[in-house]
Amino acid sequence: GRAGREAPGAVYRCWAEAEDGRLPRFPAPEIKVADLAAFALQAACWGDPDASGLALLDPPPGGAMAAAREVLAAVGAVHAGTG
Repeated sequence: GRAGREAPGAVYRCWAEAEDGRLPRFPAPEIKVADLAAFALQAACWGDPDASGLALLDPPPGGAMAAAREVLAAVGAVHAGTG
């Protein structure tokens, strides 16, 4: 997460230096790793079931969105095939 500092100060790493070298430089965007069912439901409510019309920093992965839409269709939250 973010440190939230508002002025100069010290930063303390709470893990080993060897582990630090193996960590990714930046974490993966949440949209790439999260369950997208709630997002897919909101996008469908907005009339954009695949979220292609939204100005997002990172587009949702196609496979994850398809899986989320399948889940929503299975529970009756959206009509199958229409988002």
